[in-house]
Amino acid sequence: MHRMFARNAASNRARSLPTFENDAQFEAALENELVFYPRPRKRNKGMKVTYDVTDHELQAFPGMWKDAARVAYDFARRLQSAGYAKEIVNRLIEPFQMIDVVMTGTYQWWEHFIALRIKDDAQWEIAELARLIHSALPKPELVGHRQPDTKLVFHIPYVSQEERDYLYEYFENDPDFSVWAACAVSSARCARVSYTPFDELKPNIHKDLDLFRKLVSAQPMHASPLEHAAISQHGEVWRALSGPQTIHAGWSTFRAIWENAPSYQRDEFFELYDAVGE
Repeated sequence: MHRMFARNAASNRARSLPTFENDAQFEAALENELVFYPRPRKRNKGMKVTYDVTDHELQAFPGMWKDAARVAYDFARRLQSAGYAKEIVNRLIEPFQMIDVVMTGTYQWWEHFIALRIKDDAQWEIAELARLIHSALPKPELVGHRQPDTKLVFHIPYVSQEERDYLYEYFENDPDFSVWAACAVSSARCARVSYTPFDELKPNIHKDLDLFRKLVSAQPMHASPLEHAAISQHGEVWRALSGPQTIHAGWSTFRAIWENAPSYQRDEFFELYDAVGE
């Protein structure tokens, strides 16, 4: 079931090691932002653990964990100064870091994931994540947005209603291509998580559409970011375009729609975008 999630994550090859002006700044960062602390627990047979730790063990653990992080970051900074690649440098500090991830799935998929991972015998870190997701998960009837002049409901992460209205007018009130444009912008912003989280305070639709063009023009196509945007299957035209690569409960990913659309239609989309921008 987990394979049905669309997923993009920060890349060790793309992100640089954090830099600090002095040791005091580095120590402050270790204390406040650079280190994720797991819950102390004791080993047991098989995959089971016990949280029956002594007060001394509880108090000693954070310092030991931070010491390990300090050593890892120190060697990572030395490797970076020596000019080694980011994916080698960052490999040392992975156990201590949080990571930015975009994941998309239907309500049923999320419920299944949460049911598996929120149990007491699950690893604490993934169980804690599942609990946080469960508390933030919207009700299924609240997911999705409607497009003017259509009966379509679609899911487009990181794209605001104001931006959707702008794209509707930019594409000359064309309901189909304006939906494509919103999905394209969303796809580009999901792709950016690999090297920097999307900055919602400085959105730039045209940079995003240009990035989308690069994603779909690459050989082979960088397709995974297109899997987060999804359109409900209302109407025979959209059903025909989506092809067999649909996601659960009547939704089609924008990747399936884009890949199964005729090449002339994809060309028309970019031609209209270029023409209006001139």
